[in-house]
Amino acid sequence: LHLGLERAHALCVHRHLPAQSQHFLAFFFEQVDDTVKTPEEVERYFGLPVLGVIPIVKEATNTGEDDPKLALSAQTDPRSAFAEAYRSVRTALQFSTPEGAPRVLAVTSPSIGEGKSTTSLSLAIHFAQTGGLVLLIDADLRNPSLHKALDLDNGHGLTNYLAGEASVFVLYRNVFDRQIVGDRSYDLIAFLAERLLKDN
Repeated sequence: LHLGLERAHALCVHRHLPAQSQHFLAFFFEQVDDTVKTPEEVERYFGLPVLGVIPIVKEATNTGEDDPKLALSAQTDPRSAFAEAYRSVRTALQFSTPEGAPRVLAVTSPSIGEGKSTTSLSLAIHFAQTGGLVLLIDADLRNPSLHKALDLDNGHGLTNYLAGEASVFVLYRNVFDRQIVGDRSYDLIAFLAERLLKDN
């Protein structure tokens, strides 16, 4: 009701409406507001577990677009809240099934600029930091961006493979070496999770 009351107050002050209108409008705004605001609401409405919550990064919100280069902060600033949030998501995925993390993940959203590329690259880096083999495919055919974040040529890609013009071996690029994966020494949780899953 707090958000609805704020909107109603702003509207009433602007329109010079009486105070009783504020309460009516607050109730109205709360009734028509169907947005999901908390992880608990996601679990309650959709019956799905929340794997993690990723903080909003000011640099990304200024452009209003997805910036996959943010994912590289896992290496440059591994103790940042952003990198830690994706480590938590990776750990949640590792414990999401008795066999460990799912072998295939698809990252999608209904709109552009919501962080699909950033999330894909961040998860790929964090899984690579556990020592696993990772194949990252940028399937955004309209606006691919992962090649820019990784400074790779985009002359050939998924479209060429789907059209039968190139084999996987021609398109494959080994980029997750120590230069991108970085130092794993700080990532004790990943080490413990890896050991626990192997032992069970």
